[in-house]
Amino acid sequence: MHFPFGRLCVISFRHFSLQSDKLFAARSTLQRHFLPTMKLKAVYGRNSFIDQRHEFSGILNDQTRRFSIQHIQPEPDECILLVENLKLLVVLQHAFNLSAEEFDKYFYRARVRINKQRIGEKQIKIKENDTVDLIKGITKTHVSLKRIHVKSIKQSKPQRVEVDVWDKLTLPRILSQENDCPETQTQ
Repeated sequence: MHFPFGRLCVISFRHFSLQSDKLFAARSTLQRHFLPTMKLKAVYGRNSFIDQRHEFSGILNDQTRRFSIQHIQPEPDECILLVENLKLLVVLQHAFNLSAEEFDKYFYRARVRINKQRIGEKQIKIKENDTVDLIKGITKTHVSLKRIHVKSIKQSKPQRVEVDVWDKLTLPRILSQENDCPETQTQ
């Protein structure tokens, strides 16, 4: 079973008997309703399943089948980028394999943020402790984005930039008047 980026979360059932028919029913319920595209793997001895992104925990009785979904923020991937300059476009190209045309789409839709502020020009150079967000989609309650956090920059030829990378990150939406995109549809 392959888990991209090494991110694992645990699905656990509390107060659940270890009868095989109930375990199979719980697994098929999860696959049908919550995880249509993800595969589950049993961890024997703990009555748990392993998943990539969320922790599903809840009580499974004969009368009720309710699961509460608790979002877990994924761990970042630590990367070292070797770049020729510290322009935003160059760093994003190396971090996300982003083309200049894709960056233009994000930029002209006002979906690029540095330290939670919109940028006004493309030729910005990044500094240490900058956080760069590329907003992929916005709903009424959540924002999905790609994020990098610059941890350190070593001046050499080529320059060495140490970053934390979140390729798929979903955060709760916090509305602010000057900094929020007006549309509420995911792209």
